[in-house]
Amino acid sequence: MELSFVRQGRAGIALLAGLAIAACAPAEAAPPAPATPTASPARPAAVPVELLASVSLGPASTLRGLQAYLDAIKPGIGATLSEQVVRRQLASALGVPSLDGLDPSPWLTVMISDANGTPTVSVLGKVGDAKRLTAAVGADHVTSKNGWAVIGGKPQLDRLAPYAFGVLAGQATPRAPTATVYVPQVLTRYQPQLALVKTQMLGVLAQSQGASGPMAKLMTSYLEGLASIGDDTLQVIITLDAAPELAALDFALVPRGKSRLAEFTAAQKPTDFALLDKLPALTPAVLLGGRLDLGPYHEGFLTLMATFFDPSASKDLIAAFEQVRKAMTGEVAMAFQLAPGSGLQMVQLTGTDDAKLASQGIGRVLDLFKAGRTMAIEGVATTIKALPQTTTYDGVTLRGYDTTYDLSKASPAQRDIHKKLAPNDVQHAQVATFDAVTLIAASADAAGDARKAIDASRGKPGAARFTASGLTRDQLAASRARKDSMALVFDLGRMIPAFAARATAVSAPIVMSFGAPDHNAHVRLAVPAETLHAAAGMAP
Repeated sequence: MELSFVRQGRAGIALLAGLAIAACAPAEAAPPAPATPTASPARPAAVPVELLASVSLGPASTLRGLQAYLDAIKPGIGATLSEQVVRRQLASALGVPSLDGLDPSPWLTVMISDANGTPTVSVLGKVGDAKRLTAAVGADHVTSKNGWAVIGGKPQLDRLAPYAFGVLAGQATPRAPTATVYVPQVLTRYQPQLALVKTQMLGVLAQSQGASGPMAKLMTSYLEGLASIGDDTLQVIITLDAAPELAALDFALVPRGKSRLAEFTAAQKPTDFALLDKLPALTPAVLLGGRLDLGPYHEGFLTLMATFFDPSASKDLIAAFEQVRKAMTGEVAMAFQLAPGSGLQMVQLTGTDDAKLASQGIGRVLDLFKAGRTMAIEGVATTIKALPQTTTYDGVTLRGYDTTYDLSKASPAQRDIHKKLAPNDVQHAQVATFDAVTLIAASADAAGDARKAIDASRGKPGAARFTASGLTRDQLAASRARKDSMALVFDLGRMIPAFAARATAVSAPIVMSFGAPDHNAHVRLAVPAETLHAAAGMAP
């Protein structure tokens, strides 16, 4: 889906994204407080250079939620994660007959290391019966201290045991299966391989786009941005929560002190998703809501978006985006609806505390597209052109622009996707600022959708508003309770039918949320079992 919007000519959506990014930094925001990362699982300086990750696995009781979730998807799959199976697989990875003698009731910590180019596994656990343990694994494969044992090859025992006994054994019992990736060690160990992957990806883009193509530049900046976040990260802590009805992975990035990532996480605030309630009635395939402050990454993102459209005009676009930024609160609500035959509908609301300044900034952005700007992306010529006339509805001035697509050189697959998203090869958009919000509506009937959005935002009698229901409502409530900053809902049940004629639309959301209540950057992916059932039933 993302590739359809960006790689295959969704530059009109990219302009909307630029305006959304401009809103992601509240005007007059106070400088963020210095980041105070919560206690990480271990002191980074003590981590052995060859230790890449540690994984905490609980006793049978902690696996039951995941087993039940798997069985809810397909009965019988959960048996593959029984305690006996897990211990047998660990013994095989260690190269020992069994783990007899380890106490099965406490947690085990699996250590993954790489000292000579070959990843190896070691295990830390509580000793239940020392004699049985030695007999099971062999004296050369175990070392013990204070009731704990490390099992593994002799070289790993010598290098990892001091850290395992001194740090890992003293950690608090995790609440769920948890993996900790030691990012500096991973980057150091796999630096050549990571550099090669980046070179290969950019090479593929250069072949398809040209070395100076907009997508090649976009991906280059994107990869460099990811690398900078990696350099700013001490650990990634991955937690798995699973119950019969839902499984969720939480990725927590622990930032280095005084890094840009630390500054970014300190700037985030929780949201109440209030703007979602002002959206017009839609059945969105994609729903975004919350509050995001890009902090130290703000300028880089604006530069990236401006360069995507026209490197020669990037300074003008950045200045216009900055004017929009100064008028915004950082709150945003956005909904994408996909319907067979009518294409893409998008409505976005951003919190605005200076309507006049926002209107002037948006005018500056659109003025840069008065003559039209054309980009060629994978054979699709995409032109964005601002409309010269304005319209008025209920005292609100609406400006517009059109995005048109020339598919004459596109492949059949590209044409098929574009026709589903923009049946007439044109996407209309309307932009307005009123009350305390800025509105962007894009669709085949953007003017009509903008009027509906204005009525809904103002709560006019008879104006239908969006209401989250079912799994989406429940996941947004959970996100609010965690004090998240943003939530992004992909509803596969609304997405698949737009591209598969035989599919029947039902609600099947996957939810990605972001928050930093503890000054670590948490990205959480939640997949209800019901979603997987529904998606399987919608396959053509």
